[in-house]
Amino acid sequence: AQDIRLRKVLVSGVEITGVDDNESLYLMKKIKVGAGSRMGNEEIEDAVATIFGTNAFDYVNYELVGDEEPYRLKFNCKRGPVCQLGLGGRFDTEEIVSVLINLGWGVHKIQGSSLDFTGKVGTNPNANVTYSYISPKGLSFNVMAGVRYTDRNTFSIGDNRFRINFLDVRQEIYLSNFKWSTFFLKTGFRNDYYNVSSLMAEQAFGDYDVNQLSNDYVTFFFDARKDSFDNGYIPTKGKSVGFTYEWVFGGGPNKFNNFHSFQFDVKKVFGGDSFAFIPSLDLRYLLGEEVPVPFTNTIGGSMAGRYLDQQIPFIGINNAAAMQKILTVARADCRVKLMKNNYLSMIANYVASCDELSSVKKWKTEVRDYFGCGLQYTYNSIIGPVSANIHWSDYTHNVGFYFSIGYDF
Repeated sequence: AQDIRLRKVLVSGVEITGVDDNESLYLMKKIKVGAGSRMGNEEIEDAVATIFGTNAFDYVNYELVGDEEPYRLKFNCKRGPVCQLGLGGRFDTEEIVSVLINLGWGVHKIQGSSLDFTGKVGTNPNANVTYSYISPKGLSFNVMAGVRYTDRNTFSIGDNRFRINFLDVRQEIYLSNFKWSTFFLKTGFRNDYYNVSSLMAEQAFGDYDVNQLSNDYVTFFFDARKDSFDNGYIPTKGKSVGFTYEWVFGGGPNKFNNFHSFQFDVKKVFGGDSFAFIPSLDLRYLLGEEVPVPFTNTIGGSMAGRYLDQQIPFIGINNAAAMQKILTVARADCRVKLMKNNYLSMIANYVASCDELSSVKKWKTEVRDYFGCGLQYTYNSIIGPVSANIHWSDYTHNVGFYFSIGYDF
């Protein structure tokens, strides 16, 4: 047998099982793999991720059929239910207890209409409903309406560096489910009405408009993402790359300066299950003067987007901390498998932020940079990851603790 991680092999044909003829033709066009192709592990994993990314299947795997080249590549698909009802729970030392409810109709179809409702009950509740239509050519048209309440003032254990309390009423209309190269694309328009009722930070945190607390904002957005991780929480192989551009160009009743945001992230696994080295990099750049405070660059905690959409995790800071308009976070995880389903990770991360690119020339006086590190234990349980970490950073100058049970939401 050939090791496709080391050498690409010749494929004589491709077969997709578990689907009808029309669906097979549609999926073949999406993965763009045909007879006579030479394929290695990366190309095949990308094809598996593309098929699984349709959200129509419970699982997708592959096999190479034949004793020698050329092989026949076979994708095996197990279809998920057309409708779904989901209920999940989570405990952690930031939000204490949260419950997630999901109702979906037609959400596992490859084509046609679907309706999906998701609601979170807890100290920071939210709810949204999304209608989607997937055309015969695969392009998805989507309309979403949602509401979110965030209270960063209550029910937290540990440091609280950035306190904000707001209501966000959101609507989106966008296109998705189309590809450029190996990236999935999403683009459209978003409307947010923010009502910020309280705001407090330990220190001045950048060139933001902290006086404009209640307003409506209209945004054009474009998102490109590639993700080939085999597990979202404890990956043993794969990588993710993402880029997001947003232009906030309208709103009211209060006037504000139009501004742009650029965000890039990349993460890759080196190694495998027994030992893995996982470096990652996150960048976010706000271009404009006096950016409204709901779009503040934010870091902290273990969950991306917990309090604000743009929040980037940072070991060493519980909850959240506000940063300046140009933000870079570099991180490295070294993970060792102790025994079945038990893992120990050593984590280090570094953040630097400033308000102008020219500030880099005056690093000591105009750039704020911090280092954080931690030791984390994770048990991969049937109900989701169980994690505990101890950490320290020169932002807090304190040893902190974080504990969680369940999947992120």
